[in-house]
Amino acid sequence: MAVLGVVENAWQLFPTTYEPARGRQSNSPAVPTGLTAADLTSGSSFEIRPVGVRLEVDPVLSPDGTIIDLNLAPEAVIHLGDKAIMTLPHETGEREVQSMPEFYSMKNTTAVAMRPGGTALCGMNTPPNEDGSPNHELRVLCLVTARLVTP
Repeated sequence: MAVLGVVENAWQLFPTTYEPARGRQSNSPAVPTGLTAADLTSGSSFEIRPVGVRLEVDPVLSPDGTIIDLNLAPEAVIHLGDKAIMTLPHETGEREVQSMPEFYSMKNTTAVAMRPGGTALCGMNTPPNEDGSPNHELRVLCLVTARLVTP
């Protein structure tokens, strides 16, 4: 199996499980004016998610060399931004204290048998709008062309 990938300049690291809040210590400094004291949970387990385009390919050539069987898993992951999961009141409005990244993923898993030099449609996805919801007016097509390369 081969994995080809184009990953954007950042991987997203985010917590997946949290430790419970420990409470405010008696020797903690005073809460600044306009802010609210709160117990916050802290991340204890983390996940890293690559952002960008990735393709897993498992090619198999028939014994007579006339058919190429491809198992494909193309994926595109888009980081939509971070969503506040906890905010606190502040004199100028809400203050974000914890956030989680939001992703939009387009992935297909398929198999195709083709002759060398042939092209096949292996998937069609719906990309996101600016707000992260699916844009039903656009489509992303995934096409594959298989060629034999002799070393």
